[in-house]
Amino acid sequence: MDQRTVIVGVEIAVLVFAVLSLLSLLLRYRLLLSTRGAFQCSVRRGKRWVLGVTRYRDDRLDWYPLMDWVLKPRLIILRAGMDVQEHRQSRRYDNVMYVTLRSQGRTINVAMSPSAFAGIVAWMDAAPPQAEPVL
Repeated sequence: MDQRTVIVGVEIAVLVFAVLSLLSLLLRYRLLLSTRGAFQCSVRRGKRWVLGVTRYRDDRLDWYPLMDWVLKPRLIILRAGMDVQEHRQSRRYDNVMYVTLRSQGRTINVAMSPSAFAGIVAWMDAAPPQAEPVL
């Protein structure tokens, strides 16, 4: 085998690996979005926005970034004590709302569709009341 054949073989292997990696990320994204209670949601990390998928759970929101191999959520926002601090319509994009959430002493900035925001507000309002402390 000459050197040119080896180089072409390596290039093909790298290309196949890149295509399979991209396909697996797209499949993961579609799988996450296809589950009940899932919607697209970007989270602000530092100065940049990271696209991902958020899923409703009984007592929390689970956020999964788009470009990640791990199937565990990277951000969990507990329903108990969660509060919408601020929300506004994007001036640049018609179908985007910027929302500031407060939970567990953390401030979390997210971007989502108006219908997803309405869903979060309804989900928060539908939470069972907190148990009264027993004295």
